[in-house]
Amino acid sequence: TNTLTFNRQFGDNSILLVAGYEANKLGYGRGVNAVGAGYFSEVFDFRTVSTAEGLQGGGSYYNTPRTIVSQFLRGDYNFRSKYYLSATVRRDGSSVFGEDNRYGVFPSVSAGWRISEESFLAGAGFLDDLKIRGGYGTMGNQSAVSTANQFFLYSGAPNRSFYDINGTFNSSVLGFRPSRIGNPDAKWETNVTANAGFDAVLLDRRFELVFDWYMKRNVDLLYNPELPGTAGNADRPYVNVGEMLNTGLDIQ
Repeated sequence: TNTLTFNRQFGDNSILLVAGYEANKLGYGRGVNAVGAGYFSEVFDFRTVSTAEGLQGGGSYYNTPRTIVSQFLRGDYNFRSKYYLSATVRRDGSSVFGEDNRYGVFPSVSAGWRISEESFLAGAGFLDDLKIRGGYGTMGNQSAVSTANQFFLYSGAPNRSFYDINGTFNSSVLGFRPSRIGNPDAKWETNVTANAGFDAVLLDRRFELVFDWYMKRNVDLLYNPELPGTAGNADRPYVNVGEMLNTGLDIQ
């Protein structure tokens, strides 16, 4: 993570600018395992692969890493602690998506007005503080998607894809079966949020009232739906299936 920050006060004006670049690699790993039987001792410390009379099986695994790269820019402006404006834009890229949909751009903006500082409210003795605010923003989501979602994968195992193609006893030939159905067209799920509200402090700070109207809309929802039996038992891909809307009021 690398950031560059500019923070200055010019008279009644306060400005904060932040630019950044991030790169992450998560979930890398690989391993091997073996199963043995027929140990000369039941003491746990002597139960190792090398002391087993015979090996019953083994396997290995590889975890495909998830890589994410982001660039972002944020700006905050404040005038006399009365007018507030903030804006952010992010460009995020994730390896779980195909080349055509790898990157998404997600902007957001918010503003506030401390209306209690205005001269036309100077005579309102019951009002200690009143701030009106609102915002609109977007954010990307890719956390549910498998790291191999865009690829068609195949695997082999004696009990699933070996076959005695020569017609002779105990001479199965290695084969492969589909183990994952790929979807290279999946793209970022976008969470769109908006809110408007106010904060009020009244009667020598005896009472505080916080009111918010909010809206949250999830667009291009990522989900792995059920497939018909003709698709086999391969892992289902994540696809963009639709959207969901939530609205409501918060009062404190």
